[in-house]
Amino acid sequence: MKGRTFVRRRLLGGVASVAVLVLAVGAPGVVGSAGAAPAVGAPGETVLPAGVRTVPRDAGLEGYGDTGLLSQPEGVEHQQWTDYATGQSRDLTDFSRWDGIQGHLGLAQSDTAYEVLGRTPDTIRFRDIATGADRGTVTVPDNLYSLGVAGVAVVAYEGEGPQDMTALHVLRPAAGGGTSDTVVSGFPAGVRIQGPVVRDARSLVLHYLVPTDDPGIFLAQLAVVDLRAATVTPVFAPYKPNLSWKPLLTHDYVGWWLPNLGARLVRRDDPQGPAVDVPVSTTAGKIALTVVGDHLVSVEDHTRALLTKPLTGGDWRQLLPQAEISLTQAPDGSAVVTGGSGPEDWGVQRVTQASGGDLTVTKILDLPPVPAPVDGLALAAGMLTYTDRTSTSSSYEVMWNTRTVSAGSPPEVGPVRSVGGRAKPCAVSAACLRFQGLADGSVVYDDGPGSMSGSIHRRRPDGLVDTVMLGDPDIQVVATDGMDTLASDGRKLYVFDWAHLKVLATRPAAAGALWGGQLWTAAATPGHLTLTRLASGNPAVDVGVGSGCAPDEVQAVGRFVYWACTEQGRAGVFDRSRGRSVAVPAGAALLADGFLIRHDVLRAKLVRTDVASGKAVTADVADLPAAGNLDGRLTSDRGVRWTLEANGNRLAYADSAERIHILTAGTLAAPVRRDHVGRDGLADLLTLSSSGTLAFQQGDGKGAFAGKVSGGGWSAKVAAVPFGDLNGDRCEDVLVRMADGSLRGYEVPCGKAPTPAMPYKKLGGGWNAYNVLTSPGDLTGDGRPDLLARKASTGDVYLFAAKSDGALAAGKRIRSAWGGFTKIVGAGDLNGDGLGDVLARDKAGTLWRYNGVRGGISTARAKVFGGWGSTYNTVVGVGDITGDGKNDLVVRDTAGHLFRYGGKGNGSFGGRVLIGSGWQGYKGIF
Repeated sequence: MKGRTFVRRRLLGGVASVAVLVLAVGAPGVVGSAGAAPAVGAPGETVLPAGVRTVPRDAGLEGYGDTGLLSQPEGVEHQQWTDYATGQSRDLTDFSRWDGIQGHLGLAQSDTAYEVLGRTPDTIRFRDIATGADRGTVTVPDNLYSLGVAGVAVVAYEGEGPQDMTALHVLRPAAGGGTSDTVVSGFPAGVRIQGPVVRDARSLVLHYLVPTDDPGIFLAQLAVVDLRAATVTPVFAPYKPNLSWKPLLTHDYVGWWLPNLGARLVRRDDPQGPAVDVPVSTTAGKIALTVVGDHLVSVEDHTRALLTKPLTGGDWRQLLPQAEISLTQAPDGSAVVTGGSGPEDWGVQRVTQASGGDLTVTKILDLPPVPAPVDGLALAAGMLTYTDRTSTSSSYEVMWNTRTVSAGSPPEVGPVRSVGGRAKPCAVSAACLRFQGLADGSVVYDDGPGSMSGSIHRRRPDGLVDTVMLGDPDIQVVATDGMDTLASDGRKLYVFDWAHLKVLATRPAAAGALWGGQLWTAAATPGHLTLTRLASGNPAVDVGVGSGCAPDEVQAVGRFVYWACTEQGRAGVFDRSRGRSVAVPAGAALLADGFLIRHDVLRAKLVRTDVASGKAVTADVADLPAAGNLDGRLTSDRGVRWTLEANGNRLAYADSAERIHILTAGTLAAPVRRDHVGRDGLADLLTLSSSGTLAFQQGDGKGAFAGKVSGGGWSAKVAAVPFGDLNGDRCEDVLVRMADGSLRGYEVPCGKAPTPAMPYKKLGGGWNAYNVLTSPGDLTGDGRPDLLARKASTGDVYLFAAKSDGALAAGKRIRSAWGGFTKIVGAGDLNGDGLGDVLARDKAGTLWRYNGVRGGISTARAKVFGGWGSTYNTVVGVGDITGDGKNDLVVRDTAGHLFRYGGKGNGSFGGRVLIGSGWQGYKGIF
């Protein structure tokens, strides 16, 4: 099987370089099982639930007040206020626009919000968070620079910058309007005031540099500024400057701390009083520290656990398994931290202490888990490979996952196998964007735009990675087919064979595609493509597709070639059997065998466009988010992420909630004629044994059969007709004439062989009067297969049209006196006009073709073979068993040899090929 993942091809011009082959094999990773069980969606659909992103949802915290907190959590449209006591939140939509000026609210370490309304000069307006009452405005004078809001005030400074301030000012809304300006007093003369600054509504902590007797040598002095009194008080004795020391300001204490030096605290209400020393062993390995009541609260560096212990000594006790490193105090002395047990249990937590008791933690804002973004998808060989951000290490890594996917309807999906080896997500690297599937379930990818790498990579299902250096930097994977990969570095196209680790061909850079050992590239002449059969050594063939433009995108599957000219807004599908293109809407599309899956941006849907009949017929497949990325590159808008197996058996896409939907062929397009059990786009041959077993011999894609699916319990006197879909489940069904002459339409599930116990529709009796029962495909033009029957007594041929309810309409005589034909075979569409055709062998051994016409078969006939098949006792229009999209013919001779005549798509066949022996044991071959 081949797979396709959507990527807009980008080709660069330049000079070709010499390719160098390097093979590097990575180590296999740990394989495990994770994730919830898949859910069945619509008929024929399975939905994989989203994983949980490693990094928890961001709280978007803006500040903490007396009774609540201001935040805008990730995924929430508006800022909101959350009450500590109740945990209830309300959107602050009424704060979003003041006097027509749009701004973002902050919190003034109280239940007061502020908003910066201007920058030259800065204007800060305060407003009560509960009532909305205006609490005044502060305008920062031109000669001052703001250090930020501290309560209903703004701290500003004079000087060259925050590390060299000459004076501090406390600016408040004046009672009668305007701004009051109070200069902070108490700084010794000649000092240089420096940050960093820690502040709350009451105080501000900073350093200032004190000159010494040695010229140019200063000591640092920790100081606390009382914002209400606008005075400064030194804390501790001056010390040698150490920028690593972290100022600490809690509800009751002020001081500094450092993991390797411990902490030194003094009470805020007595800055000159006795110090409380915290030993180094207490702060070692900590990355955040605060005090709640008489307990230390800290975040441990290695585990990120939130811990506590009494300030006076004792053992550490865990409060939360994980926490962010930001510990902030609310005005009432509680600490607020974001944390939990992991991404699925995360929230804003409040740490409080009852009088004299231990600390307790209460969640005040729940932060539900974030779906892990799906960054890449590839479907090939029944294997779904994808990456998502469920890595256990960081948000800048993604995990590779694989799942086996059945072809049933709905598909069965195996458990996730997380394959070791991580990659950067799409926001950082585009490697995940260009997944292309190989026939063994591997995926091929490049290193993304601007990578300066000339390498492409193959990741196997077991996690091993093969790397090959092909060309110049910024090489891109364009397409895959079987085990071959087409890549472009903007100067050359390379076809690389992963099975034999060699370059099969190089070409000048152009839009290109691979299929069945054939390389399709855009030709220099507008409207033309070049076809090269890679293994033949024959010269390239020019193919006119009638585009009238130079395609910059090409895809090929079976007899169909998709081309698109982006600048002209034109696209089409060239049908090789008809020799012409069918126009299709331009835009992001993936080609399958006979149809496209296209992203309809305006309607926000995935749309199927069937082209096998020579016309573009569309139907909706799935709804998508309205905002989609047209070129398939997954940027932050989380655009269209989708992949389609080339034969159309399965489609996978990720929705806006990061769920992966897997749809089978039954939901995408009508099943391939006579493809009953493989759902691989290849026809199967139905046989009846003398013991009464009906078995589907599975087409192997090489023109023969390999493997079978059997159903026993039949009479050896039955006759069977492989038919189309009778009941609308997108699975090919079977008509069976019973020994008593009654006809039944068995509704055979996908992948099964018919058994008598399966559900069936009664189609009447008396069918023993007919000595030929065969289905040519659709003869009425309604998209449903029809039945032909020849009456033994007259030789007249009747058409029984299939109805929408699975029954057959009354017979319509379409030919008379056909009794002279020794074989009449419904052969499917042989000439590419979308209608079924009929083959008939006369007594002289001439094989004739009668083309299907709407409502019957043509009166004209065309000679296919002369002197043909005197030893053939069975002739079957088997459908496509070679995988080239053309209907083939299978015959058995009296010696039990089985032969294939390959269809050419123009109504004729190639030469005879022996594909099996020993088939004389079958009582019937249908």
